[in-house]
Amino acid sequence: ATADADGAAAARRVAVCKARTLRISPYKLNLLATQARLLPYHEAVVQLTFSPKQKAARLVLNALNSARANAENQLGLDPARLVVTHSWVGKGGDLKRVRHHARGHRARQRKRRSHLTIELTEVAADDPRLLFYRGNRRKPIRQRQEAHQRSKEPLHAWSARGHAYRPPKIATVQQLERKLEREQREQRRRLQQQKQHEL
Repeated sequence: ATADADGAAAARRVAVCKARTLRISPYKLNLLATQARLLPYHEAVVQLTFSPKQKAARLVLNALNSARANAENQLGLDPARLVVTHSWVGKGGDLKRVRHHARGHRARQRKRRSHLTIELTEVAADDPRLLFYRGNRRKPIRQRQEAHQRSKEPLHAWSARGHAYRPPKIATVQQLERKLEREQREQRRRLQQQKQHEL
């Protein structure tokens, strides 16, 4: 893995790690990269350590630890306040191999390779992205997305269909607020209906 911290990332106090040509398919690697995204560093380490997908988890964990080392040694960031703001997967070059079949026939075998990029950002101690609840995950995920939108940082995502990057479809803070208001109105309406049935 090669570590890289360009000028723009250093100005935003972001530690970057780029792992190139990993011997795993992009689909399998993206399952674990998506799981670690928007989590605090220590919680992402716990999730990857106990993941049943051992090979992909090991590759993502190595890149995550390399990014944390860059954050501490190069930028002097606090590991307790690091958040995985970006983690995206790209398609690498395939290795062409031959698979032998019966009666002298052959078939092409493509061994997939991937590129992995992870960014760690130091946030404030009261930032909602540092929250992680093991029970109901809906509220903290919404809080982390809202905090990410307020920070005006792009959130990259790997397209499950193609081999190109596709901008993510993340709701804005106003849309999330309107959705929360609709849920509250619906909850109040249900409470009124329950009271009418009780009477």
